[in-house]
Amino acid sequence: MTVQTEVNQLFLGVQDIYFHVRDMQRAVAFYRDVLGCTAVDQSDYWSGLQLGGVRLGLHWTGGAPVPATPRDAHGEKRVTTLAFCPGT
Repeated sequence: MTVQTEVNQLFLGVQDIYFHVRDMQRAVAFYRDVLGCTAVDQSDYWSGLQLGGVRLGLHWTGGAPVPATPRDAHGEKRVTTLAFCPGT
């Protein structure tokens, strides 16, 4: 006899991560050509890329600098941190 235990999970994983970018074409090229993402949506203002099961969204700042990262005595207080698992 097999006993199954149902586990309720609040989060199943990461689905979307969004970044502000100053230069959309350069950012898409970096994520596609250097990191190996697949571009699935692309425009001057918004681009979506896939990396494994995670969707990366790029929002254009209109050419303005990307908003500064707040800092305090302990260092940067990042709004978004993305960690990649290295492949083998």
